[in-house]
Amino acid sequence: MEKVVAHILNSWVKRDGSFRSRKLHLGWDNVPMHRWGQSQMFRSLAFYLSEAKKGEKLRREMPKENGVEKSEVLTTSSLPISYS
Repeated sequence: MEKVVAHILNSWVKRDGSFRSRKLHLGWDNVPMHRWGQSQMFRSLAFYLSEAKKGEKLRREMPKENGVEKSEVLTTSSLPISYS
């Protein structure tokens, strides 16, 4: 997921902050419009950023035990699973 986000931010965002709408055979369509497809991309990137910041905040707030952060120890296999 991080590779995709990095590619989008490096290749599809112009210097003025707007998104390119499509890649052509000989370059880019750089018409500065906000289209429906760009709305979905903007919302997805905003949601990704929001969740990434929440995760960082939680990691900073978690106390350490024996020099190891609890978030490093917690895995999905250690979570209770219900098959009801």
